[in-house]
Amino acid sequence: MTGWIILAAPFVFTLALAVFVLILQRRRTLRGNAKSYIISAWTHAQNQSIPQLQIIEGDKVLDKALHFLRYRGSLGEKLKSAGPRFKNLNDVWWAHKLRNSISHELNVVPTQADADRAMKAYEGALRDLGL
Repeated sequence: MTGWIILAAPFVFTLALAVFVLILQRRRTLRGNAKSYIISAWTHAQNQSIPQLQIIEGDKVLDKALHFLRYRGSLGEKLKSAGPRFKNLNDVWWAHKLRNSISHELNVVPTQADADRAMKAYEGALRDLGL
């Protein structure tokens, strides 16, 4: 009887460790009310007619989505933490930096092409998050 326990112990330990690792690696996803809220907010952002507002609203939607996924800090800090989830992280950073320029610098007037590029980056990021 003791022989079986000695033989089974490493197997049970390895199995428990594998389950633990799988649980830790499970991707956080938006569900239910949070997902509905983000979809609604994204539609609102897309419907803005002024490029500055599109960019600012798109940035806020991504920030809120990451918040719902339990990433903490500023959007910049959230992007650093969630970075591996994004296929086009550099594009998302570009859009976020544009948003910061609009919000913090004088006389920054993005073109509609800039807004389109930023919204495409935000949309890709949201898709990468499972929306």
